[in-house]
This record gives sequence, C-alpha cells and structure tokens, in this order.
Amino acid sequence: MLLKPKNTKYSKSQKGRIRYVYRPFKSSQNSKKYGIVALEPGRITASHIYATDLGMKRKFKQGGGNSKLLKTSLLLKIFPHIPVTKKPIEVRMGKGKGKVEYWMTRVKVGTILWELEHTNDFLLQSVWKLANSKLPIKTKLVCLQSNFTKNEKR
Repeated sequence: MLLKPKNTKYSKSQKGRIRYVYRPFKSSQNSKKYGIVALEPGRITASHIYATDLGMKRKFKQGGGNSKLLKTSLLLKIFPHIPVTKKPIEVRMGKGKGKVEYWMTRVKVGTILWELEHTNDFLLQSVWKLANSKLPIKTKLVCLQSNFTKNEKR
C-alpha cells in the first residue's frame, strides 16, 4: 500500500522547483537518537519511501529487533503530498492535464527523512546503507540533538 494523502484541496498541482539552500545539520555524539538526513535536494516518490521503509523494518527484524520496539525505533518524518500527473502515450496536445500518476515530496538539504533509535551501531550502519541504496538522493546517518529539556518551553 503506497502512501498518499486522504484528501487534498486541489486534485492536481504543479511539481515546483527545488531551490538549493545549504543548511548544515548540527549533531551531537552523546545522543541515542539517530537520523537519516538528506545531503542533496531532490524529489522522493511514495514508492521510494515505501520500499525504503519496508527494507529498513525487515533489516531491524533480522538484527534481533522486537516488533514492539520496532514501532518506536523507526519514525518516518516525510510524507508524499504532491501529485504528479502524466498524459497517456500518443495523445495529442491540449485536452487538459493528465491523470495523477504518483505522489512525491520535495526534499531540501538537511531534511531529516527517518529517525532511528537503537543501541547496536553495526545494525544502524547496515540499515542506513540499505536506505541509501533505495533512495534517489545521497543520505547521511547523524546523531540527533535536542535543543530543549523537558522543563523548558518551545
């Protein structure tokens, strides 16, 4: 089952342009949460997200992960909300816009794609390599840092 929004304001929209703005991601080494971060801008489709998520879940289970811990240890931070349309082959110009072919999302540099929480570093590296091979952009595994404590307000 691929990801797509339940309802949208408009059924069709334009893909848009991804503007390259370099925002370096700051990380800390003493954190237990890890994240897969985008190193280049690009478009990620729902099928890319689904295949990566499924592969990462399988890799966690192979590495001795519990199914209850899996829900908390793998968190998806992006969602495909932009429809991409395509007209059928050998159709003449005009006659409106084509049907929605797939859903995608725009990703900027430094966007956190997934949050991971696990103690085994070797398993984290293998999960990241699998995710990097499935995605159309380059990614990096970083330690996440929290900027506030529980007592502070955002």
